[in-house]
Amino acid sequence: MKTKLLFVAVLSIGTMGFAQKKQQNQTQSSNRPELEKSDVRLMIEDASITRINKDWSNIAEFKSGIGETVNFYPVQVVDLKSRQIREALQVDMYIKKGGSNAVIAGALSLNPGMMGNDDYMSAWVGKDEIDEFIAFIEQSIVPNLDLRYKKKSSEFIFNAKEITFRYMVDEKRRRLSILLNNYQDAGYPFHFWTEARVDKIAELLPVLKDIRDKKLNFGE
Repeated sequence: MKTKLLFVAVLSIGTMGFAQKKQQNQTQSSNRPELEKSDVRLMIEDASITRINKDWSNIAEFKSGIGETVNFYPVQVVDLKSRQIREALQVDMYIKKGGSNAVIAGALSLNPGMMGNDDYMSAWVGKDEIDEFIAFIEQSIVPNLDLRYKKKSSEFIFNAKEITFRYMVDEKRRRLSILLNNYQDAGYPFHFWTEARVDKIAELLPVLKDIRDKKLNFGE
């Protein structure tokens, strides 16, 4: 009997802890523009007929140790009725079954079934955000790729409408994290991170500058 009561007490405490953490995260999320949409997403959602051109000749890819991926590449979105054109950075994220995000979502919801789903999602960084993204990488990340600390840490964060891009350095590691703000499980944005590909962050610059400096040519 005592064993059963102890089990119930521990379960109750754990449940309360998960609920408090989830509520705290959702409160913090309400102060952030997680549900903002880029002008490209708005065009895709509002247009009745759309063409999306993707340039695979200039792509930056990041992989985690468990096989999750994020791809960055230029796209051109055309409203075929109004002939309006938007150019943007598309961000494709693949979260593997049983990955860290799934474990967090399953634990917080007390639903282990949530831990068994692969997810493939896309977000966009609009052309109006590209200049700031370039400046962030050139001025905040590239000069600090060799940064090392002892008993200290620093985190560099770029907040776009649909993604959050983080570079963290502490005593023993450097970590790249990418969050998709418009996709959430249990109040948490879908989250990719890697420590093995941090030196590849500069590979994003040619992709971003291709969007900034010229129109993509698809024979229009």
